[in-house]
Amino acid sequence: MPKKPSSVAQLVTRSMPEVEAPPASARAPRVPLVAECIDARHPVLAGRVRVRWAAPEGDVERWVPTLRGIAVRARDRVLLLQASDQSDPIVVGVVDGFEPREVERRPGPSIELASDEVFTLRAENGKALLELFQSADGPVVRLLTRDTQIELPGRLRIEATDIELFARRGSVKIEADDDVVVRGEMVRLN
Repeated sequence: MPKKPSSVAQLVTRSMPEVEAPPASARAPRVPLVAECIDARHPVLAGRVRVRWAAPEGDVERWVPTLRGIAVRARDRVLLLQASDQSDPIVVGVVDGFEPREVERRPGPSIELASDEVFTLRAENGKALLELFQSADGPVVRLLTRDTQIELPGRLRIEATDIELFARRGSVKIEADDDVVVRGEMVRLN
């Protein structure tokens, strides 16, 4: 008759499969190490990248975890640290050195709208806040609340071939705590 485990920990330990430690050549030294990321997308696990580092026995390649919030790209040099109680090193940072880092823009989430469809952004209570749709003249962003405010901590710059401001009813006010500069080939007032 098999012996009953005396604790939950023993039961869990017995049900866990045996995991072999990586061979000595595949282990990272317990000192900080710079490696190269050769693949930034694990086929199944998020937060793991494939790295390569030099070892006395030859180059070693492994999938290793990254600290949360670190954006690692292929060909990045990364800093690895290994905790004393872990078999895997962890990517704790990206080392760019003196090379300029190019930002790789990847396609993100997108929504396709047919010509007769509208995208609506709603508040938690279901109230429509914003609509986005395609008109004959181009895309239209319509803010649906009566009063709207745009705030940001820095500079707001709007650039276009032509800019037109219209007030359907009421006035247009421009206020500044400093100078107001108007430049143009010709400035017409009334």
